[in-house]
Amino acid sequence: MTIQDYLDMKNIPYWTHGKNVSKGYIGIRCVNPFCRDRSNHLGIRLRDGRYKCWICGIHGEFKSLLRRFGESPSAAADISNSIYFTDKTSEYTYTHKITGKLEDLMRDFKSPISKEHRIYLENRGYPADKWEKKYSLMSADHIGDQKFRLVVPCKMEGRTVGFIGRDTTGKSQLKYKASPESHNLLPRREWIFNLDSVKDCAIIVEGCMDAMNLGDGSIALFSTSFTQKQVESIVKMNLNRCFVMFDGEAPAIEQAYRLAYELSPFIKLTEVLELPEDKDPGDLTESDVRALRREVF
Repeated sequence: MTIQDYLDMKNIPYWTHGKNVSKGYIGIRCVNPFCRDRSNHLGIRLRDGRYKCWICGIHGEFKSLLRRFGESPSAAADISNSIYFTDKTSEYTYTHKITGKLEDLMRDFKSPISKEHRIYLENRGYPADKWEKKYSLMSADHIGDQKFRLVVPCKMEGRTVGFIGRDTTGKSQLKYKASPESHNLLPRREWIFNLDSVKDCAIIVEGCMDAMNLGDGSIALFSTSFTQKQVESIVKMNLNRCFVMFDGEAPAIEQAYRLAYELSPFIKLTEVLELPEDKDPGDLTESDVRALRREVF
């Protein structure tokens, strides 16, 4: 069976050529209900079934597209295995080359954190002592690529895969600066901060400060522009419930709904928690956080 055979069987319209259809692809209307597509901007690559919408950006393997068509996980797997792709072995691959040691970079950071960083955290209403111990916070010195920054390691499955430096001076154009990819154990776009604290329920936020403020069970993607790898990692956590709470700006809320839509076929309950326009999860007070955790967890 070909991809076209399956679409014909399901009475799903598709285009094999013409406007919006590239060579080696067929086009359908985007399956994301939040997408503005009114044409055929979702392309399915014939050689391996991978798909992407050129309007909203959703993408993935053919099995996940089958799930969006309403197939069960087992049926999606069976159908995908029965499809004739022109290249069964083709996959998107990314070679992550590590040329340096992460620990060599982190050796220059100081613990306990500096007085300035302690004051910065306390001025924002954060418990400096608790966070320093719980999240292994460190301080960068006055030299080096991370100078004057508060360093937040990203740990996944018990190992540090990289780190983020948070500017606390207000003078840098870059609020956050990640460790170089040449030293990271995983590419930054695969990181999930606070992953090891999750059980069967998670709140997904943007930044590490947001996750630290909400505590155990909250994870950060370091951006609203989530990747398929991050989605796959969240799915593998086998959550029963999941809540997406990005910052309150309209573009962030739109991305939150897109992420929730990506996750909804695989998680029993998936919801978006919207914040006011000028707020983010890192702004919530201690009492706000307690109330939220009572409701969610």
